[in-house]
Amino acid sequence: DTGTGTDTGTGTDTGTGTDTGTEAQPVQYVTQAQVAEARVAVAEGTCVPDAGTETPNTPETPSEPGDPTTDTPSSEAPEADLVDAPRNVKATVGISSILITWDAPADASGIAGYEAFALPDGAQSDADLVACIDDAEARACLLGVPAGQAYSVGVYAFDDEGNLGEQGEFVTTTVVPAVEVATSVPVGNAELKSADGSVDKITAGQKMTFVGSGYLPLSTVTLVVYSEPRVLGTVQADEDGNFTIEVTIPADLANGEHSLVASGVDMNGNPYVMRADFTVTGGVATAASTGGLAYTGASIALPLIGGLAAVGAGGGLIVASRRRKNA
Repeated sequence: DTGTGTDTGTGTDTGTGTDTGTEAQPVQYVTQAQVAEARVAVAEGTCVPDAGTETPNTPETPSEPGDPTTDTPSSEAPEADLVDAPRNVKATVGISSILITWDAPADASGIAGYEAFALPDGAQSDADLVACIDDAEARACLLGVPAGQAYSVGVYAFDDEGNLGEQGEFVTTTVVPAVEVATSVPVGNAELKSADGSVDKITAGQKMTFVGSGYLPLSTVTLVVYSEPRVLGTVQADEDGNFTIEVTIPADLANGEHSLVASGVDMNGNPYVMRADFTVTGGVATAASTGGLAYTGASIALPLIGGLAAVGAGGGLIVASRRRKNA
């Protein structure tokens, strides 16, 4: 952990770093209804089905008259023993993310994989649950989460049939921070484009739709216009790390050269910026800004203005990731 905080002794690190010496692997999300199916897929080493993909039902073959299957009641299979729970569960908050780490139980026999999850602290349902489903070698998972709230975190082991094991440790994080708005326009990692393509000329007061990619799935992305930084809105990256958001270019923006940046974190929890440079017309002849949300130097927490623009499948989203091993 590269953060400067100290361990509280409760399993939650107050630092904001997320570096474990290993790189996070690409992730895939599935809906809440597919959690069990995703665990089975990991246990069997098969691909996790895409979100929204339904598993076709296999029609039953009608029984012939007198078939013993219709005359003899079937006996229920005995209940399987639950695999043991992981130990030493810890959570480290980063920018719109939580790094969850754990140790295997003393008796790891029968474990096919792990399901690490984060749920907003105090939530009354699991609608906003985010989980990382990984194989038996995994000991860490980086989850993207909406910033501005604390989370309850835990890890389950599951067997080769996808059955969850014993309930283990739960820890509560501190409030997950959002990206801090820079006082000057940052260097971009990639070009930010409108839904229609590259941007070079914009009229003050114009509404525009921007698209971005490469962010940690489900993490918060903050849109800021420069020269004088003003936050235009926030958006939650979807299950693939992409976003689409409509923003309004301030009507009192000065004519001339400006930049719009989308600041967040990438798949490894590192700062990631997409940037568009453009010329504004139809604005004012002064750089002084009389409207919008001025920069305060503080971290921007949800919600900011106008509400959060969420992208992706609704309801609880679950992420099934590829293997992430300890360094």
